[in-house]
Amino acid sequence: MAENQCIPGQEMHGVDSNALYLTTPDEKRHLGISPKYGDIEYVDRTMHTNVLQLSKGVPSEPETYRLALDYLRKFGIDRSQLATKPSTNDYTGPNEFAIRRLIKTQGWSDPTTHKEINDIFEEGIYFVRQVDGVDIDGIVKGGVFIAFGEDAKIAELEITWRGLEPFQLLPTLTPAQITEEIRLGHAKWRPYLPDFKAMKRMTLTGFTPFYRGQPGDTAPEEQQHYFEPYVIVYASLDGSTNATLYGELAILANK
Repeated sequence: MAENQCIPGQEMHGVDSNALYLTTPDEKRHLGISPKYGDIEYVDRTMHTNVLQLSKGVPSEPETYRLALDYLRKFGIDRSQLATKPSTNDYTGPNEFAIRRLIKTQGWSDPTTHKEINDIFEEGIYFVRQVDGVDIDGIVKGGVFIAFGEDAKIAELEITWRGLEPFQLLPTLTPAQITEEIRLGHAKWRPYLPDFKAMKRMTLTGFTPFYRGQPGDTAPEEQQHYFEPYVIVYASLDGSTNATLYGELAILANK
């Protein structure tokens, strides 16, 4: 990055005294690297400068996917640690990574033709990390986000990929035990806690296991040392499929 300001030892987001932060004098591009917490952040705000003009060379959806996979290889990301799902398109093969997409657009009315213009100036993909086949709960807590702008150049990059090692093998709750824990009121419901006494019936419709991750910019005193598993529980109230409730429950049996 030409004409950068290099500040070794500056704390990136206040969490890592060994972090490195680089920025251009106009502050439109910056790169932050926090080795201790496995966090890399890059932003190029020069990508989209032609407001109300059609962007050039922004990759299509299939091209974005292929470019992103190539950059994952260059970044040294272990693709076996990325969540997958059955493919829903014709360019990824029978299986694809469990991704979410970001599309940034601008729109305006052409002053000559009066037609509405919808311009895509950035295409991005979020990849979710998994450990032992279990997803980490959120891309910013474990995964990669990469977005491309004009001429297929990287406009945004966020990698949260902490070094993990197996620590201890512990038993987890069985489905029957999970149900009992919910009955005892140990689940943390969101977005609200229902009045169990007034409720006629709650039907559990399923649950999904996760590892609890953490963003790379978390304060030092709040940094976690262990990635613990838990489940998100799905339930319907009074038998109504429209009244859906989400609950969080720790599943380590010895807790």
